Amino acid sequence: MTAETPLSAAGTDIDELVREARTLCGKHARTLPARAGLQTLLRFAQGTESVEEMVLFIEYQASRDQFKKAKDFLGDVAQFIGSRFPGNPKGAQRFLGLIVRAGHVEAKRPDDSRSAGGRSGQR
Repeated sequence: MTAETPLSAAGTDIDELVREARTLCGKHARTLPARAGLQTLLRFAQGTESVEEMVLFIEYQASRDQFKKAKDFLGDVAQFIGSRFPGNPKGAQRFLGLIVRAGHVEAKRPDDSRSAGGRSGQR
């Protein structure tokens, strides 16, 4: 896939990625990193054209004490990116942008409205 190829043309539906981001953030709602931590992942990803380097950086962050409680979430994000976007850094970057936004929304949601699977589209 080239940088000019839209994600949907490569078989990746944007709405499906939004649902995946919401599900991941909902599943890990109580252990999400702070927004600044999520933005750090996105900023790093935007500075490289290597999906493997992105995955390594996310795994590195997960291994740090400051992200100890978010280790499982970060591991799931790294696994998803590595398996879903091999050779597609733009897709991985876009997904991390969705993770930042979905994580922020989930963090602002009242505890009693959180579900194990995230938001399904209605509230």
